[in-house]
Amino acid sequence: MRHFASRLISGTASIFGTALTGASLAGKSHAGTAPALILGLALVLFFAPRWYRLYRFRTHTFTWYRQKYPGLVSEAGTITCHRCSSTHLGVHSIRRAPGTRAHFCRTCGETLYFSAERY
Repeated sequence: MRHFASRLISGTASIFGTALTGASLAGKSHAGTAPALILGLALVLFFAPRWYRLYRFRTHTFTWYRQKYPGLVSEAGTITCHRCSSTHLGVHSIRRAPGTRAHFCRTCGETLYFSAERY
């Protein structure tokens, strides 16, 4: 999460810096940059959930699940849901992230982890 936060802050700073620089190059003072700053903030608010979703798809893997819930993954590889203790799992492809599969509990619907789709 720290890595995501630092990337979000640096991305926000670069967007605001770009807006201020563009306004300065156009010959305007910083007092007239409110529309550019509002546009920059709107872009950050628009892309932040998408960045977090991609971050989650890449980091919440089977290895992550095994480290976070060590008692719920057996030596044989049987996975138990951390929410309802069920062993009935399902897999489906994620439409918004091609090549990513979500492993979920069929009993409660909780998404447990993500993996790369193998073709």
